[in-house]
Amino acid sequence: MNLSKNIFSDYYKCFFCNSSNLGDSILYKYKDNPYTLEIRKKNGLSIEDINSNLLLKKCNNCQSLTFSKWFSNAVYENIYKFAKHRMGWNRFLNTIYRNDSESIKKDIETFIKLTQQINKIDSYLEIRCPFMGMYPLFCLIKQPKNNNEKLFSSKIHRLRLFFLKLIKKKKFSEDVYKDLKKIKIPNENIFLKDKSSKGWGERCNHFGCNCKNILKEFNWINSSNLDEFDPFQKNIDLLYMNNTLDHIENPYATLSKISSRVKNIYIKFHSISGGAQHPFFLQKETINFISTKLNFKIKNLENKNEYLLSK
Repeated sequence: MNLSKNIFSDYYKCFFCNSSNLGDSILYKYKDNPYTLEIRKKNGLSIEDINSNLLLKKCNNCQSLTFSKWFSNAVYENIYKFAKHRMGWNRFLNTIYRNDSESIKKDIETFIKLTQQINKIDSYLEIRCPFMGMYPLFCLIKQPKNNNEKLFSSKIHRLRLFFLKLIKKKKFSEDVYKDLKKIKIPNENIFLKDKSSKGWGERCNHFGCNCKNILKEFNWINSSNLDEFDPFQKNIDLLYMNNTLDHIENPYATLSKISSRVKNIYIKFHSISGGAQHPFFLQKETINFISTKLNFKIKNLENKNEYLLSK
């Protein structure tokens, strides 16, 4: 099939660290997902067409797997432009409205585990998506129930949400109530917004509301733009990054800038099976690269692709 040059482009630098020192090709067949399906529908492609036109290589500098042939700027800017972040919204709704004990307990266990490793988390930072970290859990604990009910300003959409809860809301088990009491919410909570085209933006809407508008309702979170971040202000105990680095511009340079103020970094990332909509995939060796370059020590956590870096 003769594919338009507008669909795929060649790239000569690593999407993570920006190095041009790219090594061997990595063979991998990607499965379809909602993002690749949307690309295929718009361009009349099969999943075989997608796979035959992608070229993944290992970066000899940071050891990440990065595409040297991937979707063109015009295509990937539209991957997220008109979509909502399904994983993020599901995490938020499962925590705040559906009382999904399994999802909530995972976050509780992760935060307790990090608190035990760090000893004290008094200041906390997230980037990009306000629903992929601990803010939904903190909101469940911190916000009065009636405040959470009013996060969506439209009465029509709040009615829709009411019926969603009526159908899917569950009762907490006693152990969840006990575990929630173990969480000490940091005194200082910071969120940095990013305008990258590799992530969701103004169209990341659900029930008539944008995720960033909901964030504005949390007056206990200090929100600002990533490019306004001051690396010389006081230190931050924990930067929490759950599947975040592959959705921001210049990820390594950004991480390097922020790390000057951060004592600990939690990183969780997609494996290669995370989908062809991601421009690169971190590896364990990439975590070694980050820790060495930024002067952190690695603390391996229990789960695969999950690390805590500490100074």
